[in-house]
Amino acid sequence: MSFDRLTKLLLVLIAGGLWANAVAVWSRPSPALAAGPNIVEAEQFVVRDARGHSRAIMSISESGPYVELYDESGKSRVSLGLAGARAGLSMRDDRGKTGAVLGVTPDGATLVFHDDGKGRALFGLARKGGSTTSMLRVTDESEEANVSLFAPASATGKPGIQVQDQGKTLWATP
Repeated sequence: MSFDRLTKLLLVLIAGGLWANAVAVWSRPSPALAAGPNIVEAEQFVVRDARGHSRAIMSISESGPYVELYDESGKSRVSLGLAGARAGLSMRDDRGKTGAVLGVTPDGATLVFHDDGKGRALFGLARKGGSTTSMLRVTDESEEANVSLFAPASATGKPGIQVQDQGKTLWATP
């Protein structure tokens, strides 16, 4: 075999080996894909609109995780959060005033409707001593006068109505 033929043969073998190695490297899945679904981790995520304004934030604070949704003007309109054993959802109008709040705790759950930022109507369930009581309360603008309707869940408890003004009971039944 001549030196030129041997050189050509070696060059072909080297080129073939490099080609096979390149194909093997390019065709194998990346370690991230081989490990399973794509996972993105962070302490905060910000979603921006086409103009670069923050429209949604998912984050974690010392009290727990939360999500904030913002309107076109940058006002926070919806908040969802967890703090220990408590969960809450708050919705605000276009002026930033609270309109409704839903809260869940180990002791029950409440839905409060607000007027101009003040709690005016509440529907709730309260647990105490193994019993659950349903309650509906409506208040005046000062939040001092209210009428409450409540119904204990137990067969021995009686439903009732209570009228209060400035924390003093004016009338109640039973």
